[in-house]
Amino acid sequence: MAAPPNSITSVAALGLIGAAAGRGLSPLPLFATVGLDPSQGPNPDLHIPALRYLQLWDRVVRELRDPSFAARTGLAFELEALEGFGFLAMSCANLAQAYERTKAYRALYNVGASWELDRLSPETARMRWEPWLLLDAPEIGRRCANEYAVAEMLTSVRKLIGEPEFVPARICFRHPARQDMAALRSIFGRSPEFEAEFDGFEVSPPLLERPLAFSNPALRAYFERQCTEALQGFDGDAGTTAKVRRLIVAGMNGQLPTMAAVARTLGMSARSLHRSLEAEGTKFNAIVDDVRREFAQRYLARKSLNLGEVSYLVGFSDNSAFFKAFKRWTGKKPGEYRAALGVSAA
Repeated sequence: MAAPPNSITSVAALGLIGAAAGRGLSPLPLFATVGLDPSQGPNPDLHIPALRYLQLWDRVVRELRDPSFAARTGLAFELEALEGFGFLAMSCANLAQAYERTKAYRALYNVGASWELDRLSPETARMRWEPWLLLDAPEIGRRCANEYAVAEMLTSVRKLIGEPEFVPARICFRHPARQDMAALRSIFGRSPEFEAEFDGFEVSPPLLERPLAFSNPALRAYFERQCTEALQGFDGDAGTTAKVRRLIVAGMNGQLPTMAAVARTLGMSARSLHRSLEAEGTKFNAIVDDVRREFAQRYLARKSLNLGEVSYLVGFSDNSAFFKAFKRWTGKKPGEYRAALGVSAA
């Protein structure tokens, strides 16, 4: 089954519905919100659109009227719920390896959002959540999903290292504060920083090398094979457009692949690739344009990148060409878009 762009495993939605039902909400309308059949069991391979997932968060939090619900639910997350993907992380030697090994398979969990690991200095490593860029997503749903993601990763780290009370050096969110800080301090073990430069948390780099509580090389090899087979199933079912998009996204670091290079990777000629994309109603340049727009918006939300760096990362050698393209995509200049996000220019 192919994972659509900007999606998440249905298991994540089921977990949220279960938590909301435990607080007294009727589950049937929540299943309808995300388009899931309540009679079917959990299926990690089934993905739902990220927009529906964010709409589910919006509905649940509005009905519960509990601003700390997202963080509390995230800390109750169980890594085992992700089956092969979760067990692969648990069987790795350390956190750094868990990140690197699961990175290749994160499409099994979600597509369009990601966790990034930044080693900023000998004293600081940052685990950074980059959410979906969906401009039509409800703001409350977007914020709550981000808070849940950070809490979910924190509880996963605690489980992996065998320290249930571990507290990061910083816990940060890009959005403004809207909750009772005393409740959040109790949940996280420290007060989060809001309107920060990233979503996620910072730790000491030696933590990344600490042996994990469940490390097992034999099991790691087994679950890696399992994840590889599952991912191949996703790729095998995906159309040419999805495969091309995935390869372009992988090169969105200033080294955009050419159409000829993408065709070679897919075992096709450039002409065959062109025809295949046309049959699906698109063109190679249109996919590149869409991915550039998405990543430009993502990068502009990061205070640490100046406009020239954003231009380079999305494949422009000329800043003026980037500014012109961004105005065409959004109707705003890059600086105007960044200001509207409340992000200070670097």
